Amino acid sequence: MLSVFVGYTLGGTSTESKVVEVERGVADGADMFEYLPNLGYLRSGLFSRFKGEMAAVVTAAKGRPVNIALELPQLTVEERIRAAGLAEEAGVASVVNSSGWGTGGPATDEGIRFLKTMVGSKVKVKAVGGIKDLDTALHLFGDGADVLGTWSGFQIVDELRQRRAKG
Repeated sequence: MLSVFVGYTLGGTSTESKVVEVERGVADGADMFEYLPNLGYLRSGLFSRFKGEMAAVVTAAKGRPVNIALELPQLTVEERIRAAGLAEEAGVASVVNSSGWGTGGPATDEGIRFLKTMVGSKVKVKAVGGIKDLDTALHLFGDGADVLGTWSGFQIVDELRQRRAKG
């Protein structure tokens, strides 16, 4: 599965450039998109621009899943609630606690549980950052994560196989 990252690393590029990135990804065979929105719109109270950017990216993806990284540690509780609701309204496939870059930080129990309670059943929750072992992965799934983003996937699968072999 080919995933294209859009708007990385800080999300401050224009909506138009993000749409072009997605359109190019679609043309080149991308299956899904990892997207960092312009959180400045959200933090400045420009909610229609924030939602509009997400909707434009979702539309440009032509039915392919768009996963939006919300960088939870940067946001207030009110901003988190607003962002999750607007993301769901814009049609994203999943909300992600962090991009794994910059100041997004690792996935936390609180962050994943929060996202799970904020979105409906059609939107998945993806945990990203600091997932380096099986126990952390299982814990985040228990908190409500539907998907994990990690550089340690092979190690985690090896740990799972070893535990199963031990009985």
